[in-house]
Amino acid sequence: ESVKPASEMLFPDLDVLLTNVSLMGTRATEIVLSCPTVMGDMKFPFTMDGHFMVRMQDDEIRNLKARGSFIGLALQAEGGVKNLTQNMSLEIKADGKGSIEDMLKALPALPVALKGPLTTDLSVKGTMEKLDISGTLDMTGVLIESPGTFVKKAGVPLSAAYTFVYSPSRWPFAFKGRFASAEIQGKGALSDVDRLDTPFAMSLSTNDIPLADMMALSPMTTGVQTSGSLKFRLDNLSMNLGRMETLKMAGALSTKGIGVGTKEFPELMSSLTGAAQFTEKTANLDYGFKL
Repeated sequence: ESVKPASEMLFPDLDVLLTNVSLMGTRATEIVLSCPTVMGDMKFPFTMDGHFMVRMQDDEIRNLKARGSFIGLALQAEGGVKNLTQNMSLEIKADGKGSIEDMLKALPALPVALKGPLTTDLSVKGTMEKLDISGTLDMTGVLIESPGTFVKKAGVPLSAAYTFVYSPSRWPFAFKGRFASAEIQGKGALSDVDRLDTPFAMSLSTNDIPLADMMALSPMTTGVQTSGSLKFRLDNLSMNLGRMETLKMAGALSTKGIGVGTKEFPELMSSLTGAAQFTEKTANLDYGFKL
C-alpha cells in the first residue's frame, strides 16, 4: 500500500497566483496562495516589499531586507545568502506581529473565540547540510474563550519557543512553553528521515503546576476550592512513524497535597499525594489521601 506524503494529503491542489510582480525582481505585491485543504478552501494573502543587492562576483546576496504581511501578520526580515553556486549558506532573521482575529479570517470558523495581539520571530542560519532554525510565539495578549467552559484572559501567559536542526539524515528539536503557571519543556529527534517509517523519539516534563491556577480558567469550577499541585513527565515516547506496534512509552503523573472542597464542605478531600507511573502496556498507582 502506497502512502502519500502529508503535504499532499493536506494540500492536494495548491495554486500560487502572482500579480503585480516587477521585472526588476526586487518588489512583489499581492501574492495569493489559494489552497483547498481537508478543512475547506482557504486563501492566504501575502504581500512583500523589499530590496536586496546581488553581487555575482562575490557569489552572494547582501543586505536582504523585506517587509510584508501574511494572513494579517505584519512581517519584517533581514539577512543574506553566501556561496550561491556551491555549498550555499544563509542567515535570515524575521519577526512578526498582528491580531489573531485578522489571521483567523483565512480559516473556517472555530468553536472558541480568540481576540488580541500576538508576536513571533524566526531565525534561520546554516547550510543545506546543517540548518539551525529557532523561533518564538507569544500569545499572552490573546483572549481565548469557550463560553461557559473555558476562559484565558488577556495577560495570562501563553508562549512557546523552539529549536530545530535540519540535516539530510536527522532532525533534532527542542521546545519549551508556558500557559498560566504551567511550564513545559521537551526534546526529541527524527532519525533516518529518508525512511518511510522514520524513527521518532521524544521526552518532556512540566513544573509543579498549582491546581488552583488551572481550575481558575474554567467558569464551571466557580465555588470549588482547590489546593496542591501536579506534575507530569514523559521519560520516553518512541516509535517508527506509521507503525503503532513499535510504540514505546514511559512516564509518570504525580500529585502533591491535592485538596478539593466547597464553601459548604471545605475538605471533601485533602492531601492527595502520590504518583501514577505508566508504560505503553501497564500503569501503577500509588496514592494516599484524606476524606
